[in-house]
This record gives sequence, structure tokens and C-alpha cells, in this order.
Amino acid sequence: MDIDLVDVAKVQAAMALVEQKLGPTPLLRVGSPPKIAMLYRAGFAVRSAKIGAIDLLAQGRCVIAHGVHPSGREYEWLKASPSDFPLRDLPFASSMAVADLSEALARLQNFAAAPTEAPRHGLSVTPGNEPIRDPASNRVTDGRDQHLSQLVWAAYCCGYATAGEIADDAWEAFVRTTDLTRPKRDGAEPWIYADALAKARYVLASGKPRLPAAVGCTPFWTQECKRAFASFVAHYVAIQCLPRTLVAASDAMLGFLRGNDVCAASVETLANLSHLGTDRFKAVRRQLVRHRLWSPSNNLGGAYNTAEYTPVRDCLNADPRKPRP
Repeated sequence: MDIDLVDVAKVQAAMALVEQKLGPTPLLRVGSPPKIAMLYRAGFAVRSAKIGAIDLLAQGRCVIAHGVHPSGREYEWLKASPSDFPLRDLPFASSMAVADLSEALARLQNFAAAPTEAPRHGLSVTPGNEPIRDPASNRVTDGRDQHLSQLVWAAYCCGYATAGEIADDAWEAFVRTTDLTRPKRDGAEPWIYADALAKARYVLASGKPRLPAAVGCTPFWTQECKRAFASFVAHYVAIQCLPRTLVAASDAMLGFLRGNDVCAASVETLANLSHLGTDRFKAVRRQLVRHRLWSPSNNLGGAYNTAEYTPVRDCLNADPRKPRP
């Protein structure tokens, strides 16, 4: 977190918010006081963002550790230094914690309040009527009902078979991309999962054709998410001292995710791709399930049953140092 505020009181308030949401960090770097950078270990789903005068630097972004600031002052580490502090011991920042922090930092810098939202009903998706987003947090502030409808429709077009699956996908995206600090519509009720479920049931009952190309349907497991998941599995396996064959098997399964985010490739295909025998691959896949890296379905056997496996989404926000039960 690179805090570029120049007001001392606001810098102190921002630091307090960061520590409240992410915990205190011993790596505090100063170049031009009162501006300060605070370093954390990030979850693999955390993305870089600009929150007013505060930069969230992740995914390949960097800060200068040593040298001379353009002001002529040398960079200084107030407590510990990265050269003598184990980075694995830094406080862990998940994407959800960072999202909460981003909202709090935006409020601290007095961003304009979101406009009032007119009430809407049903699954109404109006082409060209895009929701309004806060420029700092990039979260939807006006048109939230429309936004939820679009997410439900996109999940429906991605091939999910039940209302629960559609609602799960849409609600997760809604929470991640929407300002939920205000109640819905003009009332006092908060947005809840049941709102997504009601829309999912409506669109399923409508029997409308699924048109992914028409709505720009994007499965949750994009290439970026797959890379993040593969990176987490590799870190987790290394830190937990597990066999490297888990990484090979997981990578092979990732390569065969279908549009509905499941891998249903044959054991023979996956075993060949991961350079494991069939029996060995089955044993390794059971380990992936046991460590909650992959989740099985339709795997009870039978001549007409094809086992399906899905990457566990919460891995993207998990700490690889902690064993997964």
C-alpha cells in the first residue's frame, strides 16, 4: 500500500485503516515524508488499483526498496528491512480484506457519495444502459439491480444447470464488484444472496436460449484465474512438502476445464499429459481432493457417469502456509 497523501493526519488515518483491515506490518518504507509504503503478502487474486492518492501495488508492480528519492532523501525502512525480514512472515492480505480496505480508504479521501438508485424489478437487462461505477474503487454504485441481472444472465449463458449454481456465480461476482454499503433500491433492506437466487430461478423458468456470444459470457476460470490457481497450488505443494506430482496433475486438469468450469477429461488423457500412470494419477487426484484444491462431482462410477472436477475457488484467497483440511 503506497500512501501518497501529503496531509499528516490523513496519512495516519490511512495507516490505521490499513492496519485495522490487514494487520500491522514491520515493513514500512519512507521516501518523502509523510508519504509511506506498507508491505504485505497478497492473495493471488489481489489486483493493483489506484484509490485516490493511494496506490495498491500488486501483480508485478513494485516499490523502490533502496536508493535516493527524487527529493534527494534516501529511502528509509522505519522498522525492519526486506533484506533481513522473511517475507513469508509478513501479514497475509486476502482479496476480500483488500476490497474492504479499498472502500474504507475511498471514504477517508471524501469521494462523492453514490447517487440514489431507482427501484427495478424482475430480470431486466437493458442494452446500452450500463451501471455507474465509482472511479476510485471501480465498484458499481448506481444501477446495481441491472448489474445483478447482467451477472445472473451471464452465469445462465455460461451453462450452469441449476438456480443455485447460477446464483452462486452471480452473487460472488456481485459482491466483488458492487458497492453494498447502501441498502437496495429506496428502502432499508440490504442486498442478500436471495436476490440473486430469485433472478436465477426466473431466468431458468423463462426457458430463454443461452447465448454466450451475445452477452459476452466469461467463465469464472479465465486464463488469469487459471494462472493464479496454478501458482497457488505450486506454492502450497512446496510449502506443505507435498509430492510435485500434485502440481503436474492439477496443471493437466486445468488445461481441460470446460465452459461450465469443470474438467471431465478421461483419466487416460490426464495421466498421459501429466506423465503419470493411470493408477498413479487417480491416487494423486484423490490427494488434490483431500487437500481441498479440487472438488469432485458425478464421481460415483457407472458406465454412463463421467467424473467431473472443479478447482476450488477459495484457493485464490487462501494462505498457502496454512494446511487445507
